[in-house]
Amino acid sequence: MKAIASTIIAAMACLGIATASDADATIITSHSYTLFSHPDGDQAPPIYGLRLDGIERYLTGSGRVSDSWTFAFDTVTADVVLHDDPLLNTFSITGTGIGGLDVGGGSHVASSAVSFNFTYTGFDAAADFDPLNPDITISDTGRGASEKGFGSITFEQSVLGIDAGTSVGLIAWGDNSGRLFSFQSNNHRLDCPQSEHCGFPVGWGWMGLTGLTASPFHTTSQDWLFASRYVVTQVPLPQTALFLLVGLAGVFSLRRRNRV
Repeated sequence: MKAIASTIIAAMACLGIATASDADATIITSHSYTLFSHPDGDQAPPIYGLRLDGIERYLTGSGRVSDSWTFAFDTVTADVVLHDDPLLNTFSITGTGIGGLDVGGGSHVASSAVSFNFTYTGFDAAADFDPLNPDITISDTGRGASEKGFGSITFEQSVLGIDAGTSVGLIAWGDNSGRLFSFQSNNHRLDCPQSEHCGFPVGWGWMGLTGLTASPFHTTSQDWLFASRYVVTQVPLPQTALFLLVGLAGVFSLRRRNRV
């Protein structure tokens, strides 16, 4: 019986050591950032992280295409995170913002919490990616809607004829050069060195509204514009790491038996 047990333990040890070498190749480092309203939004104040002009017109038929709708990322209840996944080559922007019809002067006519989930694909997960100094641009072939970015926004409260629970699709929009989204530490539109966000990554990109009409609806003032702070590096534990732990336990047990 002892011989059988020793054989089983030895086999587990070999399996653990063999699979551990494969596990090293599957460990992927991902990064998360807390997002803040950018201090130089065109409609400031209020400053914002997301602007969707004309969304009331698109959803209800009321209001004007030129009406400014802005959503802040750094109020008491706002919580927005950007997370990259190098394994899937994606960037995701998720969370809750606060905003509504923007009249400038630091106020909205009416406001609501909005939740959103947006994903950019085609992120090039370079092995030497520096999370504190990113230099990332996601592009497509030209101006217009692009399937490299997609998501939705949902109103949590009723506001100006938009019912609570109303959702609308979002789609990435390329500029004349095809650029959809940039995330860089280049102090984009920051008043440096005065701004507290100087030296930290800034994200910006364009989008359109989709789902209610045959073609996406877009104005030049439907965009992300946010500052950020790097918050964490996550290293997912591969499943085969379990075999490594079992293998090490087996080796330790065998060494103890040999000493007895």
